[in-house]
Amino acid sequence: GFSKGGGTGGSARSVADIRARTKQHNDQKHHSPKEAADCAFRDRNFDKAVEMYGVAISSHGKKDAVLYANRSAAYCALGKFGRALNDAKIAVSIDPTWPKAHFRLGYAAEKSSQ
Repeated sequence: GFSKGGGTGGSARSVADIRARTKQHNDQKHHSPKEAADCAFRDRNFDKAVEMYGVAISSHGKKDAVLYANRSAAYCALGKFGRALNDAKIAVSIDPTWPKAHFRLGYAAEKSSQ
């Protein structure tokens, strides 16, 4: 046979086994705080996303508009619109030509004024 390590020969694995292997793979594939934050955001774990974007901002340098805009989106998802507005303002100041930064700013400004 071609399979290594006692493969099942193509038959389906249990859902629990697949989930465990997927989680293990996801835990191993994060090579940077930004990747971990992006993954947490996709998984709707916004507290973790905010935390990891903060780590990325601290370690990656303070001049990355994407990190601030993404953390702004995570703060919005948590209902923390004041913090979202702050990060969106920073993103716009870093890259005033980037439309998404302006979108984040407008969204957070609207939500924080409601």
